[in-house]
Amino acid sequence: MPRNDQIKKLGFLYRVLCGLITFFCLLALIAILAFGRDEGIHAQMLIFVAVIGLLFHISLVVMLTGYPPSYLKWASGKK
Repeated sequence: MPRNDQIKKLGFLYRVLCGLITFFCLLALIAILAFGRDEGIHAQMLIFVAVIGLLFHISLVVMLTGYPPSYLKWASGKK
């Protein structure tokens, strides 16, 4: 698995886009949880929370550090 010094740090534009994705994921999670509080939690909502939570985590890590999370570094293609 490549180290951070072997991977190019993402530029400012990509980090801003990850910030937007993070913001929209946070809004989506709040909306799902608010709807679930009023209408009850369904299995489909739990799947949405898991998928959006994962996207939120990935975009937040990229936005703050400029590098992907360690479990996605295999996708960089470097060995």
